[in-house]
Amino acid sequence: MIIWITGQHCAGKTTVARELAERLLVEDRNVISLDGDVWRKLSQNYDYSERGRRKNLFYAMRAAMAMEDEFTVVICSFISPFREMREKLKCAVDTVEVYLHTNRVPTHPERLVAYEPPLSGFVDICTDSRNSAYMNGLNEITAMALAKTMPAEVGNEDFSI
Repeated sequence: MIIWITGQHCAGKTTVARELAERLLVEDRNVISLDGDVWRKLSQNYDYSERGRRKNLFYAMRAAMAMEDEFTVVICSFISPFREMREKLKCAVDTVEVYLHTNRVPTHPERLVAYEPPLSGFVDICTDSRNSAYMNGLNEITAMALAKTMPAEVGNEDFSI
């Protein structure tokens, strides 16, 4: 399955992705994380126009779809401002959309983009504080991932020759 974490710049996407990965690894799930900042460096796509953002997301979504299976949770943390692209992903493969938002002022307000929040079929988390609502959101996503994936095979981590 794919966990697609979305929201504006500085909403906490990378932090939540790391927390979810840690939770799932403890439960013996294979986890692959794709982070928007790292992805841009790897792809060398620094085009922040609408066309450049769409291209970046298109390839990130294709990579996530290629990696996910019943043994692997792919956690993606991208701003992904275009609702219709996220909806297409959810229709194509088993995807949990996680929408993060905050009332804090971002450190780089110039990086804010026109963002289309999800309308339905998503987990909503405010990252202003680690209160019970925040923890409940993480618990909900973790439970979904555990229910939809199988534990890693025993001995799968031993790559010795």
